[in-house]
Amino acid sequence: MSIPSIARCKEVGIILSTFHPHTSHKMQPLDRAVFGPFKTYYNSAVNQWMLTPGNSGKPLSIYEFAEEVGYAYPLSFTPNNITSGFTVTGLVPLNENISEEH
Repeated sequence: MSIPSIARCKEVGIILSTFHPHTSHKMQPLDRAVFGPFKTYYNSAVNQWMLTPGNSGKPLSIYEFAEEVGYAYPLSFTPNNITSGFTVTGLVPLNENISEEH
């Protein structure tokens, strides 16, 4: 982060925020709403690939990996999932009481 970057964010109305240590599991929008579905779709795609005749016991190469990621990515990185990530973390709209205090 540079001073000019911070100044530019301020000029255009972007609010910068940092997360306290050990809170990323609750505060990271993509962790909360996108990566979970991505993992599910990716695992499903790889399982399908492994069950395809001729692939049994065959290692997944970088080419198959890219193909399976290409299947899972558009299903999980949707505008709706990304937007809901900010909502469930309480970032947009701002909700300071979103998580329980311990």
